[in-house]
Amino acid sequence: MGAAVSGGADSVALLLLLLELREKLGIVLSVAHFNHKLRGKASDADEKFVAKLAAKHGLTFYAERADVAAKAKREKANLEDVARRARYAFFRRLAEEGQVGRVAVAHTSDDQAETVLTHILRGTGLAGLGGIHPIVGPVIRPLLTVRRAELRAYLRSKKQDWREDASNRDTTRTRARIRKRLLPLLEKEFQPGVAAHLASLAELAREDEEFLNVLARARCQALAERSQGTLRIDVADLLHPLEKRDSNTENTECAENTEGNSALTKRMRRRLIEECKQGAGQITSQHIAGILGLAKRGQSGKSLQLPSGLDVRREGSTLVFIAGSNAGRKRGSEKAGVHAYEHNIDRIDDSTKVQVPELGCVFRLRVIDWPPKRGETKDTGAVLDRDRLRLPLVLRNWRPGDRLQPAGHQKAHKLKRLLNEKRVSRWEREGWPVLASGGVLAWARGFPVAAAFAANERTRAGILLAEEPEITRANKGRRLDVVVTLDRGFVFAADLIRQIDAPLVCHFVREDVRDVEEEGRPRREVYFGSRLELKGRDVLLVDAVLESGVMQEFLLRRLGESQPRSLRLAVLLDKPARRRVNLEPDYFGFRTASKEVWAGFGLAAPNGTGRNLKYLSTGPAKAKQGKRRKK
Repeated sequence: MGAAVSGGADSVALLLLLLELREKLGIVLSVAHFNHKLRGKASDADEKFVAKLAAKHGLTFYAERADVAAKAKREKANLEDVARRARYAFFRRLAEEGQVGRVAVAHTSDDQAETVLTHILRGTGLAGLGGIHPIVGPVIRPLLTVRRAELRAYLRSKKQDWREDASNRDTTRTRARIRKRLLPLLEKEFQPGVAAHLASLAELAREDEEFLNVLARARCQALAERSQGTLRIDVADLLHPLEKRDSNTENTECAENTEGNSALTKRMRRRLIEECKQGAGQITSQHIAGILGLAKRGQSGKSLQLPSGLDVRREGSTLVFIAGSNAGRKRGSEKAGVHAYEHNIDRIDDSTKVQVPELGCVFRLRVIDWPPKRGETKDTGAVLDRDRLRLPLVLRNWRPGDRLQPAGHQKAHKLKRLLNEKRVSRWEREGWPVLASGGVLAWARGFPVAAAFAANERTRAGILLAEEPEITRANKGRRLDVVVTLDRGFVFAADLIRQIDAPLVCHFVREDVRDVEEEGRPRREVYFGSRLELKGRDVLLVDAVLESGVMQEFLLRRLGESQPRSLRLAVLLDKPARRRVNLEPDYFGFRTASKEVWAGFGLAAPNGTGRNLKYLSTGPAKAKQGKRRKK
């Protein structure tokens, strides 16, 4: 446990209290101090005071310094906000690096009251009324029910001195005026217990806020489609999110509950933005209102640019939230060649791979027998007749004038017309991939294979073309929390992690079984014991095989309870023919419609063999039949 000690009375009192309680709590205590370098020599004196206090009690001392004023100037940001972010980033690093399990900070009941009043005077909603949260990630605040005066009395009884920050007495600052003037006035003239009442209000507000956020998150999860940094949601679903049949609320009630829809859709808009945005830009109520206007009155093709590199676009009856560099493309960028690319394919073997960084994906081409193994191609991609293709093939972006005759069409059409008929927006079609053979389009994303190249009953060998997203590209350099199923996914995960170019933190979960009783009847259930703290993180669940999907869906729901920023699934082998739930992997190494048993690369055959093979091997899934014993 790390105690965050600034040198002020509250944090010094926190440290002494934790020292008294450490044996009872069973904690190993240390001290953390962040020097903001805002008050020159006084800031350095604070650090020396805290270091001396830690040494006096034989505690490990962690310190970090930063020129917060210079950073705020560079970022043109609020000084207090930059200082707070720098301080808590230091605390998080201590926890992530394993130096401490938690960091305790010394916010009091007075701090809570001041915060709530500040938010009310500034203008706030339910989230602002929630004030300071008792627990946020690794940070805990054990003194939120204790008054500041009580802590000072405690220090005097211990004859312990502390440092005073002169800026706390500067009544030109709003927070200091609330502390020195407004709160004492309210206690004296209106209500002696105002601090406790404001703390109670904050607690009630946090409870309601949490409930509404859970509801908004559930509706976003159910209604929005996610793909490589992009979210899509139907306008009707966004404006009337409670009218879906999978909600517990009846449709007739929802249609009348306009205010309920309005409150929920506002939270959903914020949720969708938070899930997409990558920078530190602040989203205001004006931005939220702008998205509502785009949904209610916007024409197809209109867009709204938000801070932190985020675009919201109206495409027909759909709103599209696009993050990062995707959002930064200017209109007409396809003419400027931003997404121009061309890759020659000189040969095709068992697994030819073409990486297209411009799209953030990989195209895989492999030779398959035809027709005996047609089952292997179910839902995996397009199949072309190998003998009709002329090498080298060219995988490139579409160009004006391209024509395609998809199988089943009587004649060739301009690809631009086909894309328009498919309602592919001008933004989506940037870099739209096509495959050409001898200068003729053999395939275009989203359409059947060209009639002249499609596999048929006379085909002897087919070329399977599949498009797969790239984890590194989709993650855009952000930290990725990888959750690995220890019993099944370890070998695959170890190999996968080496291929991901992004900051990684690995978590391991183990599947376990327990006996429970339900309505007087014993039953056995599978569960995952450890609960991970993943709020606001990008999470990738890695498993070896996706068959029924029941276990993975359960684990994804369990991980979703911690409110991650994004949650995706990667598997080595996908077997959709055995699926029992509505679940698709975001990434997979192989997909098969076969019901055969696979071994190798960490997967074992029913008899336990084959796990250590360096390749995947398949055989029929024969059940073992043992002899019955007589009792």
